[in-house]
Amino acid sequence: MATNVTEFEDRLSSDDRWYVRVNEGARLVGLSPKTLYTGIYAGSLPARKFRGRGWLIRREDLLQWVEAESTPNVAA
Repeated sequence: MATNVTEFEDRLSSDDRWYVRVNEGARLVGLSPKTLYTGIYAGSLPARKFRGRGWLIRREDLLQWVEAESTPNVAA
């Protein structure tokens, strides 16, 4: 997944909320909600399920996850 992390940082910092819903987070970083759900269920994307609000992701965690997922794996 080739991404421009600085662009995502700008989008995420344009709002002062700490958490985003999956659909909004996916839109902000240019990925599908399914990709974010896959990360959540795999345990690689930290998220919390709140009463009746679905999954909420901390903006900082989303940015770190996108950054980690976009870093190519290099075999030593």
